[in-house]
Amino acid sequence: MKRNSPLRWKRVAVRGYETHVLDNGNAAGATVVFIHGFASTPRHANRRALSQLVANPLLDEHEYRLLAPVLPGFDGVTPLQVGDISLDGFAHWCLDFLVAAGVEGPVILVGESMGGAIAMKVAALQPSRVAAVAVFNSVGMRMTGRNRMSWVYGVFRSAAPRPWRPGQLYSSLRDVGTLGRHPRAGWHASAIIVDADLRPTLQAVKRNGTPVVAVFGRNDRVVLHSSSEMFASELGIEPLFIHGDHRSFLEGHPAIAFVVSELLSLVKKDATPSTDPAAAIGPDARRRWGIEVAGETEVRSAQEWRTERAVIGEYTLSYRVKGVALGESSVVVVGLHGLGMTGNYFTPLGDAIDSGATVLFPDLVGFGASSKPVRVLTIREHAEVVAKWLDDLGVSRVVVVGNSYGCQVAVELGLMRPELVGGALLVGPTTDRRKRQATIRQSLELLIDATRERPRTIAYAFRGYARCSPRRAFRTFRQSLDHHIDEITPRLEMPVRIIRGERDPIVPQGWVDYLADLSPNCESAAIEGAAHGAHMSHPQAVAAVVLELIALSVQRPSQ
Repeated sequence: MKRNSPLRWKRVAVRGYETHVLDNGNAAGATVVFIHGFASTPRHANRRALSQLVANPLLDEHEYRLLAPVLPGFDGVTPLQVGDISLDGFAHWCLDFLVAAGVEGPVILVGESMGGAIAMKVAALQPSRVAAVAVFNSVGMRMTGRNRMSWVYGVFRSAAPRPWRPGQLYSSLRDVGTLGRHPRAGWHASAIIVDADLRPTLQAVKRNGTPVVAVFGRNDRVVLHSSSEMFASELGIEPLFIHGDHRSFLEGHPAIAFVVSELLSLVKKDATPSTDPAAAIGPDARRRWGIEVAGETEVRSAQEWRTERAVIGEYTLSYRVKGVALGESSVVVVGLHGLGMTGNYFTPLGDAIDSGATVLFPDLVGFGASSKPVRVLTIREHAEVVAKWLDDLGVSRVVVVGNSYGCQVAVELGLMRPELVGGALLVGPTTDRRKRQATIRQSLELLIDATRERPRTIAYAFRGYARCSPRRAFRTFRQSLDHHIDEITPRLEMPVRIIRGERDPIVPQGWVDYLADLSPNCESAAIEGAAHGAHMSHPQAVAAVVLELIALSVQRPSQ
C-alpha cells in the first residue's frame, strides 16, 4: 500500500438509508472499521486523526482497507428508531453495514469513546465477524451517581477541542451542530454514555477469546481511571494508559497507529492470537509510542498533579495530589472546598506551596467526580469520610485548609481528630452568626462576590456548580446556615489561622475577628484586594500562612 493513501468519501445504503463512509480505497488485506464516538464523526472531528493514521509510516508494511462510517443520527444520517437507540441497536446496524459494504471475513474494529462500547457489542454478538478490537477511551462502565449534567461537564471539560486549535474547534462544532437535525435521537444516544453497563458484554468477549487492546487517557475526565481499570478487568487484559485525556484519538496520539499496526500483524499470523496483545508490548516500544510502562507511572515529577480515587465505605472519593510520596512527607496539606466547588479550586494554592509537603485536594462526597449519593451528607459526615480516607492513605498529620463551607468541615475534622490535624487555616469561614436566618441576603452576597472575583475563579465556580445538582447545593447551603462554627472553634487544640479577602461581601471582618477572639490558638488577618476566594486570587499570600502552620505542626507533639 502506498504511503499517504487518500481517504475518499462514498455513500453506502444500509437498511434503505444512505450513510457517509470514509474509505481508503484499498481492496487487499484486512479490513479495519473505525466506529466513532458521540458527536465526533469521521467527516469532521475525527477526519484529521484518520488521515494521520493512514499516512503513518508504521502502516506502510500492511495491506489493509479502512472504512469509517457515520453512525445513524449523526451528521445528517437518518437515525435509528427511538426504541433501537442503544448499544445493541448500533451494533446490529454496524453488522448490517459490513454486509452492505461488501466486507467479507473477520474485521479489526477500532472504536473511540461510545464507538468503543459499540465495537465490544459487535464482537459479542458475532465473534466470527471480528478478528480483533482496539478501543480508545471507551465508555461502558455505568456512571453510578453521576447525572447527565456531570456527563455534560466532562464532555465540555475534557472532550471539547482545544480552543487554540481553530480547525479542530470548527470541526467539532459542526458535529455538535448536526445533532440539531435529530435532537431526540441525539439525546437518547447521549444516555448510552451515562447508563451503559458493558460488563456482561465484556465477559462474553472474554469467553469468545477475541483479542482486545484497551487504551485510555491518564487524564480523561469523561472515562474515569476507575472505569478504565474495571473495563480491562472484566476482559482479563492489561489496560494501556497514555498521556492525554478524552481527546487523545481526535488529536492523533502516536499510540493509535502503533496499536492498529500491532493488530494488523497479529491477524496475519496463522497461530491462535493472544486475547491480550498489550501484554506482549515491551517497555521500549511503550516508551517510544507514548504508552506508560508498569512501575514507571509514579516516577513522574513530584511537581506533577495527579488525579486518584479511593473507595471509602459506600462512597468513592476523587482527589488531586501533588508532591512527594506520603511516607516521605512529614506533613500533608489537605484542602476542603466550599459549596458547589471541587478540589480543583485549590490548584493555584497547591502550586504556590513550595515545601516538602504533599498536597491533597479531595472532591467532597456529592461534588465533582466523587460519589453522588441521593442523601446529602451532613457536615460531620463529610469530616468522617475525610478522616477515614486519610487513615486509609496512612497519613498521620495534616494541615487542613478550608474555604467557605469547607471551613465548617475542617473544624469538625479538627474536633473529631485532634491528633491528626496539626493546624487549620480557615479562608472565608461561613456562616456569620448574624446571617443564619438571612437566606436571601446570603444569596445576594454570593452574587456580589461573583463581580469581585477574578475570571479564573468564576470559571472554576461554573465548572463546579455544573456538576452539582440544585437540590444538593440548596440542602448543603441550608446546612451551612444551621451549623455553628463559633461553638466548635474554641474547642480546637491545634493552631488556627483565620483569613478573609478584604473585599469579601460574604464574610465580614467583624465575624472573623469574633471567631479569632474565641480561642487563644487563633489569629486572624485580611488579604488586600481579595474577595471570598482568596486562595484562588492570592495563592502566594495564603501559602505563606500554610507554611507557617506546617512549621507549627511539625513542632507540635503527637498525641
